Amino acid sequence: MADNKLELMVTVDTDKANASIKSVNGGLSSIETTAVNAARGASRGIDGMTAAMVKGATAGNLLADAIERALGWVKEFTAGSVMLAAQNAKAEAGVRADARSEAGPRAAQGRDRDRVPRASPRDQAAAV
Repeated sequence: MADNKLELMVTVDTDKANASIKSVNGGLSSIETTAVNAARGASRGIDGMTAAMVKGATAGNLLADAIERALGWVKEFTAGSVMLAAQNAKAEAGVRADARSEAGPRAAQGRDRDRVPRASPRDQAAAV
């Protein structure tokens, strides 16, 4: 009968095996370095975005305060103008009432004034 034997022989070259393992370790180290750099970049990006958001919120608050102050000034100015106009209207009404009550004596003063001789322009220039 025939001998049906199968023999498997494995020969390991330790130098080549060590070189292969070192190559795999170098590749893994490179992947690790890339991952660390990517994490740092993402962290910086998030920090930058957070800082930009804080700056934007601060600027928005400052702008809102400035607008609020400007509107307050406009409100004060408008109210003051209305009050001044009302005071002027009251003063005008008082002067008109006073003028109406004294129309008689003032009319007489006007007639007397017309009787006083007026100086000519030449006389006025000589007086200076």
